[in-house]
Amino acid sequence: MHRAAAFALSSCPSQSVAATWRGALSALLPGSSSSAATLSAVGAASRATRFASTTKDASTDLHNDSTLPTEHYVKAAAERLQVDPGIMKGIITPDRELTVQLVMSMENGELEQFTGYRVQHNDALGPFKGGVIYHPDVNIQSMRNLASLNTYKAALLNLPFGGSKGGVAIDPRDLTDRELQRLSRKWVQALAEVLGPKTDIPSSDIGTAERHMAWMFDQYSKINGFSPACVTGKPLDLHGCHGRDTAGGKGVYVAAREMAIASLAPKIEHSTYVVQGFGKIGGSASQFLHGEELFAHCFVLCFAHCFAD
Repeated sequence: MHRAAAFALSSCPSQSVAATWRGALSALLPGSSSSAATLSAVGAASRATRFASTTKDASTDLHNDSTLPTEHYVKAAAERLQVDPGIMKGIITPDRELTVQLVMSMENGELEQFTGYRVQHNDALGPFKGGVIYHPDVNIQSMRNLASLNTYKAALLNLPFGGSKGGVAIDPRDLTDRELQRLSRKWVQALAEVLGPKTDIPSSDIGTAERHMAWMFDQYSKINGFSPACVTGKPLDLHGCHGRDTAGGKGVYVAAREMAIASLAPKIEHSTYVVQGFGKIGGSASQFLHGEELFAHCFVLCFAHCFAD
């Protein structure tokens, strides 16, 4: 557990995020059993490296090499822990990377080709698990970064999952609903052999939501038979889970609450809290913050600059 915690902590490129991690991870050390602080670690980890910074920084020259941002910080943690280089190479290197070309006819009659990805980082603890992103800046490097973070999150809390991430380089706002459905089904069709409840479980992410997961669930079931566990983030009436839509926001809220209790409690009243984005994460986080008694006198300011579901 100590190694997993150190890896996750060191994978945060931001000093402020790392400081948040230190407080959250204290619950994972001997002599502590705080489930609230443990949950705050999940919330902090889920946004440790934002997608936008990942894509922009994927080719950043850190210490004069081509190491990805997440990999750089993981290596720094490994050096402190004196982890064997061979073991580190196995931890850092993804198990599998797939790039697929999705050719489909558009509603205007033209043929278009889109590039899809799936990076399966490590499944030592269980099936790969990770979101599907629809965004113009999706590329193999950003998928590597985010897949590895999912691995470290699961290891940190000893969850029976590995890490993966995938997506399509597309702006979903440029496609009609029918085209999005066709694209989602084609992504599953192209990767069906490496997806599944016991292999790799996709979920909603930036640019995708419940309806995309419903299309993917249906397409996978057409190929492999009825499989409601093949994806998460489905609508409730299609075997979805209660609370799934607000889970990420609640993680952010718990992390903020625990940090405030630990370091800001005397100054908490009349403070202003800024939530960047008002989508699935920012919107639900704001609601939880607004309803918390500790934050009863605080105003939550939300910048609605995000990608629509």
